[in-house]
Amino acid sequence: MHADDVRKNVNLRFLLVTAHDVNYKIGFLCSVVNEAYCKKHGYGFARVVRSQEEMYKLSSGRHLAWGKVAILRDLLQRSGKTVSPCIEVRAQDFDYVVWIDADAMILNHNLKLEHFVTLAQEADFIIGEDMADTDFLNTGLMFFRTCSGWCEDLIQKWWNDSETRWHQEVCWDQTGLCCLLQAQGLVDQKKHWFSWCGGPQHKRMQNMFVFDCGSFNFKYLNSCKFVFHAVGERELAFSFSRQLLRKEDRLYAAVRDGFVEGGWDVEVLEDSSSVSPMRSGDVDSATLQLQQALQFWRAYGISRSGMRGQPPPLGWGCQMPALCLNAENLVASSQGSAVLQLREVLSARRLPVWIVACPDLPQKCFSHSHILHALGEVPVRLQRPAPSGKNGLLTCIARFWQLWDYATGCPPPFSPLSATSTSPWCLRGWNQWQLAPQASSLLEAAASFPSWMHQ
Repeated sequence: MHADDVRKNVNLRFLLVTAHDVNYKIGFLCSVVNEAYCKKHGYGFARVVRSQEEMYKLSSGRHLAWGKVAILRDLLQRSGKTVSPCIEVRAQDFDYVVWIDADAMILNHNLKLEHFVTLAQEADFIIGEDMADTDFLNTGLMFFRTCSGWCEDLIQKWWNDSETRWHQEVCWDQTGLCCLLQAQGLVDQKKHWFSWCGGPQHKRMQNMFVFDCGSFNFKYLNSCKFVFHAVGERELAFSFSRQLLRKEDRLYAAVRDGFVEGGWDVEVLEDSSSVSPMRSGDVDSATLQLQQALQFWRAYGISRSGMRGQPPPLGWGCQMPALCLNAENLVASSQGSAVLQLREVLSARRLPVWIVACPDLPQKCFSHSHILHALGEVPVRLQRPAPSGKNGLLTCIARFWQLWDYATGCPPPFSPLSATSTSPWCLRGWNQWQLAPQASSLLEAAASFPSWMHQ
């Protein structure tokens, strides 16, 4: 990501939208956390709370999950009505409308929405891959460009043309969208579509951009870089845990145990018009639940450092799978030329890479964005000793960006790298190449590896 690209998107206007019924307790907590994020960065925020009866009406008798499509359909109409009946704001006053499900919360409050638009090259529709192979995409977090006729047309077709079986069958709106896009040839039905099955980390097709699930919207706390999506009524909280936890317990633990990074204090919530029209008793209930969620957020969620890069439980990451063996012999004339030459060597020779502990190298020079842009999709072979009592080595194949995530304390989803062990994975086969005559250690690029991995 270049600095010019970041500066180009600093003035983008975002509206974050969520919706749930008045009885959905966790929706209030998630919306408070997400509103705090929006206030920190100056984004618009809209919370739609209705009685369950009103939500059914909004969904036109379909499963309540379809309510999001109805809200987005009205909100993103570029002609006719300028204000959605659910949200008293104009989508045209924003560059992107961002939908987030009511059981999803932003964990990294220091990471701005502009980051994703820049990486997605300002695509009209930005979404993440699904966190299981049930569907191609997960509709828990989505960006829509408000001036895009393509987005407006997509949402109209999503509502009007999706197979009726998905009006009530799992996964409802999500499967409806995936089937629609597959019929249009925009998604690939092959297994390697998913980043965690050997597919690319980022996928661009026509007006769409698809992120890997861990970077965008994921279900395990230790693998989330941005949004924690507590899918399933009972699910694991961590990739390495064994106990299934209720949705509510996972979300409250995320705030209480410090997984939200850089949270701001919020004294006043958005105007209560977002919780009407409802019966007075429902309005009172919604107002009370919002205040309780706000109190919980202010008690536990403010100014925490987050858990990314911290050693997870069970001894994972006791040693540092860090830098190249004899990396001091690998020199470069500049960051850019070193990265480009290194990519050429890797591509030509198809060599795996050897990462071992080299804690004495200076913590500077290459930025992680340079390295990941150049090497992220390079396949690498990893090794570590077999568990005690067994002979030999364990091996697995990954891509360099997945190894990078592992080494920085955020293991990639559905990978052997996300399992715990006192023996770290090491990258095998990265030789000492001479790239240029001026001295500069190569994998100073890995300088962002945290200190706990040097132990």
